[in-house]
Amino acid sequence: VDSDTDTVTGTDEGNIREEHIDAVTLCTLVTSFAKVGARDEELYGTVAEIAFPMLRDFDARHLSNLAYAYALAGFVPGLRDIRTCDADADKTTSNSASGSPMTLFDVLAMEAIPRLHEFNSQHLTSLIWAYATTEYFHLGLFEAVAVESTSRRMKEFSAQRLATLAWALSKCPPPSYKMVFDLISDEVADRGLDSF
Repeated sequence: VDSDTDTVTGTDEGNIREEHIDAVTLCTLVTSFAKVGARDEELYGTVAEIAFPMLRDFDARHLSNLAYAYALAGFVPGLRDIRTCDADADKTTSNSASGSPMTLFDVLAMEAIPRLHEFNSQHLTSLIWAYATTEYFHLGLFEAVAVESTSRRMKEFSAQRLATLAWALSKCPPPSYKMVFDLISDEVADRGLDSF
């Protein structure tokens, strides 16, 4: 192991072993390419394939940042190998058509939904912004974010995050959107428009 780069050197049955890649590295790579406008679908697809088996180990920040990075890139990568996904996962709420391969966004949503309580307001709004921006309307995620938002104090959300939440949910209003919009409206009234 080269301690300066964390690169593992040597061979394993004739193949070069890869260096350790973590969530931060993957998110940074996609974000960097997206920010310069690179349309490198091969790179974006490769990063998605690398990230896929690691998603269960991603924390809320990493799940949000990966979705955000792909939204900046304007790319929702498909996944060729979904064998390690829960067989019982509800795929009917995804944006994928029946029989279509699942996408990274489907798997990100399946990982995020049961853990939304771990997301702070920034990560929650960045996640739903990414789905709305790419117009990848995962109905289960939109509803779960709406429900999670109603269980929080709206004071946790900055003015920008309240606006982002409202905008994203307006793109694909889930069944409980009215409750969220009522809470946002009340918070705006309490704060006054000067804070916006």
